[in-house]
Amino acid sequence: MKKFLLLLLLVPLTLCAEPVEQKDQLVGIWQQVSPAKGDNPAIKLPVWKVLQQDGQFTLFLIANKQAQSIITNQGTYTVGADNVIVEHISASLTKPEMVGKKNKISYKFLDRDTMVISYRFPTDQTDVTEMWVRVKMELPR
Repeated sequence: MKKFLLLLLLVPLTLCAEPVEQKDQLVGIWQQVSPAKGDNPAIKLPVWKVLQQDGQFTLFLIANKQAQSIITNQGTYTVGADNVIVEHISASLTKPEMVGKKNKISYKFLDRDTMVISYRFPTDQTDVTEMWVRVKMELPR
């Protein structure tokens, strides 16, 4: 009976802990990738997203041939159940109409360091699907 009560008390705690574990998987620096198509290999794009442990995010890219980097979007994010991230946009160069709005993003890990995200911009109902790979501290092969 005591084991049953202990189990009954622990189950809600594990359910509450799930989004934290998901957030830990998401935290890091991610680089956008154009997926492989046919004989063409995947191409890493000059676009990065930083998801910080404190719930802040920043999206930046290389903007021109002089390799000038710019921040294009930033704000905060929360991780919910069912593999959903909600971004709260505080600044955006690419979609200024998104400032002050939320962007709900579904994500799926293909492996530990690769994820596919999909979302719909609420301002214009544009559907977007993207692939991202984790940036690691290792020399390229």
